[in-house]
Amino acid sequence: MKFLKKLLFATLSLILVFSSCFFLTGCGNREEVLRLYVPGEYIPDETLSGFEDWYLEATGKKITVQKKEFDTNETMYTMVAVKRQDFDVICPSDYMVERLKNEGLLLKVKPSIMEEIKASVLGDDEGTGIYPNQDLVNLIQDSFDPNFEYTAPYMWGTMGLMYYYGGDQNNTEAVKAADAEKSTWKNLFDVTKRNIYMKDSERDCYTVALFYHYYDELKQTSNNFTDFENDDYQALITDIFTKGNNFNAKLDAAEDILKNQKQYVYDYETDEGKDDLLTSKGAQGYYGMFWSCDAGYIMADWSGDEVVYNENFRYIVPTEGSNVWVDSFCIPKYAGNKSAAEMFMLYMSDPEVAFDCMDYAGCTSANYQTTVDYYDYLTDPNENDIFLNTTQAFQAMYLSLMFPHLDITLGEYTFSSPLKKCGVMRDLGSKASDELLIMWSILRRY
Repeated sequence: MKFLKKLLFATLSLILVFSSCFFLTGCGNREEVLRLYVPGEYIPDETLSGFEDWYLEATGKKITVQKKEFDTNETMYTMVAVKRQDFDVICPSDYMVERLKNEGLLLKVKPSIMEEIKASVLGDDEGTGIYPNQDLVNLIQDSFDPNFEYTAPYMWGTMGLMYYYGGDQNNTEAVKAADAEKSTWKNLFDVTKRNIYMKDSERDCYTVALFYHYYDELKQTSNNFTDFENDDYQALITDIFTKGNNFNAKLDAAEDILKNQKQYVYDYETDEGKDDLLTSKGAQGYYGMFWSCDAGYIMADWSGDEVVYNENFRYIVPTEGSNVWVDSFCIPKYAGNKSAAEMFMLYMSDPEVAFDCMDYAGCTSANYQTTVDYYDYLTDPNENDIFLNTTQAFQAMYLSLMFPHLDITLGEYTFSSPLKKCGVMRDLGSKASDELLIMWSILRRY
């Protein structure tokens, strides 16, 4: 009953926030409290209560978890950097980790704990059914935590387009044609109907607008989207995700594109869009940009006693490229209980704990053994015959969604790993970030 549980947990979380003295620094014994600041619908409450039990057994001390949720990385940044709220663990995305680290707002994690966390992410070469997470480790070390000193990677995935397919799921050619039609960011901008969902996030919308802006160059440098390892293509991808030498020109281009698109945007959302699609909007032709965790939430519906896979929803990483995101646990500078924070990061690296979180969040765990176990869970008829009774069109696409580092081939369906055509968002620096925020604020207001 995942859907109902999430609704109940959201309500309970609000009650806890307003009934506790969360923001009062003199509230109780600080060593007995762990304060989390995480995205919504990301960690099951059973996992948090499990940590309280685990912590008591491991240390002989009691701990109470207090959780507050944020909607965007920028909201979280304001609370941590500007308001200096006393959180022990936060869960930002890649570029925000880099920004916080660059501004001296993160604490290093004890090396012995980081060694265990890195080992849980990297895995080994002996896992069955799935490859090691070396691609993920490379992404982390090449961007926001080169020496694995600050972060415990939690979930990762991609940004793509999600849409409702109402045709015959067994008609292979029709399904492939529908996917091909939707497989470009142009679908969000060359439109004539107000049926588009966009993220209420300046960085995500700015990035997608740049993919639209550079479409012709991306096509040319990748030899008509066949050679994503071409140096010129990779240089252009890097330019999209970094400040570069032409930030003002990129910002102006993105602003014009987003202004022209605004009249066709049904909603700028951070979390409610996926619930809209689950009700009636999807069948009515509404679609848009969604994180892969949104897609996983929609496609595996836990509103009943057992999972129901929504085969009519499909998720596509556009042909011209996209971003791969990595969300990680970190300890902010003003944390009041660093030792408990490190224990929490260690606890969350346990494969069984990570499995429950992957199942709940609908996206890819950074834990190597968990991805092995979850792949086996999906493809073993003794474990999940419900999934294996779905069509091959759905199975192939869902496996590609949940395991973005793998090439998936199932029957006549092939999904190549999108990582070669994806980049990781990088910190733009405070000045450029502020300029982007101003542009976005004006755009959203008028």
